[in-house]
Amino acid sequence: MNNPLRYTDPTGMYVCKDSAKCDSDADKAFEKARQADLKSKDANVVRGASAYGDPGKGNDGITSHGLGVGPDGKLRAEESVTIREGLSGSGLDAVVGHEGSHVADAQDFVSTMTMQGNFDV
Repeated sequence: MNNPLRYTDPTGMYVCKDSAKCDSDADKAFEKARQADLKSKDANVVRGASAYGDPGKGNDGITSHGLGVGPDGKLRAEESVTIREGLSGSGLDAVVGHEGSHVADAQDFVSTMTMQGNFDV
C-alpha cells in the first residue's frame, strides 16, 4: 500500500478490505461490475468506475471522504467506499458507478486545492 505510516495507496489503486489479493467472491464481483461500468456509454459512469484505479495494484454503498497529504507533499483525497454484501448484477453495477462518482468528485475537488487553503468550487 506504499505508505506504512498511513496505510493508504498513493498510486491510486484500490485495496480490498476482506482479502489482500482481492480474490474473494465479493471482490471479484466488484471488479466485474467496475469493468462493466468502464465500458458504459455514459461518461459519468466511466469516470466513477475509473476513479477506483485497479485492484491491489484502493445503505447499498457509503463513501467516506478525508483529506491527506501524499508523499509528494501535495493534498489528496482519501476515500473509503463500503458496499453492502450480497449485491450482484445491475444492482452492484449501479452502486459501483454511483459510489465511484463520489470518489471522482472528491479527487477532482482536492486537485484544485492548495496548501494555503485556496480551492475552486
